[in-house]
Amino acid sequence: VDGAGSATGSAIVASDMHLGYSIPGPVYRVRLKWAEGGRDHDVIGVTLPGLPAVVTGSNRDVAWSPTAADLMVVDQIAVEVDLNQPERYRVPGGWAEFEHVTEQIQVKGRAPVEIKTRWTIWGPVIEKTPRNPRIDWEGQPLVYRYLFNSPETVDLRFFDLMLATNTDEALRIAAESGTPIINVLVGDRAGKVGWTIAGRLPRRVGKTGRQIVSWADGSNTWNGWLSPAEHPRVSSPEVSRVFSANHRQLGSDAYLSLARASSELGARAKQIRDALAGLTNATSADMVAIQLDDRALLLERWRELLLTTLRDPKAHAALMTNVTEIIELVSKWNGRATPDSVGYRLLRGFRATS
Repeated sequence: VDGAGSATGSAIVASDMHLGYSIPGPVYRVRLKWAEGGRDHDVIGVTLPGLPAVVTGSNRDVAWSPTAADLMVVDQIAVEVDLNQPERYRVPGGWAEFEHVTEQIQVKGRAPVEIKTRWTIWGPVIEKTPRNPRIDWEGQPLVYRYLFNSPETVDLRFFDLMLATNTDEALRIAAESGTPIINVLVGDRAGKVGWTIAGRLPRRVGKTGRQIVSWADGSNTWNGWLSPAEHPRVSSPEVSRVFSANHRQLGSDAYLSLARASSELGARAKQIRDALAGLTNATSADMVAIQLDDRALLLERWRELLLTTLRDPKAHAALMTNVTEIIELVSKWNGRATPDSVGYRLLRGFRATS
């Protein structure tokens, strides 16, 4: 929520990465204080074990929160093998030879396990192309082109968010960073909010990102990475509230130009959007209340469908279960996703299998 919508005039950022519970926990709280270059730094937030900085938190000037962007930064490439010399494959401008790589996995108390793979200039060979009459190279090796096959896609630039002084600077740092593709939501002390995609985004050429194709002639390829300025971005004053529930953030053309995606259903995002829209003079408590909203609004129409179906006399004969008891449980459901709600579990299962 931007400063105009908050009670303090500063932006408020609420962060819930909704990771599953585990022992030990997936995140832990941390506070880092240091002085550098004549400036005192005080960063509070949470981090992941093994990482040398705060993943989500605040440095008292800027607060930031990541969520999964679910953009597909993977391509599958059909490799054209030389039938006369099967150890080489076609590349733009000629031929190259497969590289054979042997890796060892150390196993406690047992002999190491060796894994042998073939590599191309684009990535490792994973299998053969599937049987499909529309694919000219059916049965040829299939290569997995992944973001992290390229070393420049991994760095610690994301953690410079701890040094950012305003939203614009934070959004630029996020777009410049080498990290798994994530949404980053930002707000600052002056009241500005914004969103962008962090991590390297491939500059796709040709039919990449949409289907299995050959990259042999250079017409299909990743031509480097999108510049930080080309990363999608929204910020104040164009928007006063930004939010993410791992849903798609952009309209069709802009979104599909990035990559394929497997984004989350927008039901949760809609509830967050509607709740944020109704806030005036927002406080931290208001934001927590939105995070704790356990209403399962999506399942209301599925409840009506299930009840209508079960009340049909034919259902009693077709189902090997106590229909009357199910009707009672679903009818009495309070509309919330609470741990003790049998009705919620029934409806969630019904929707998932329908």
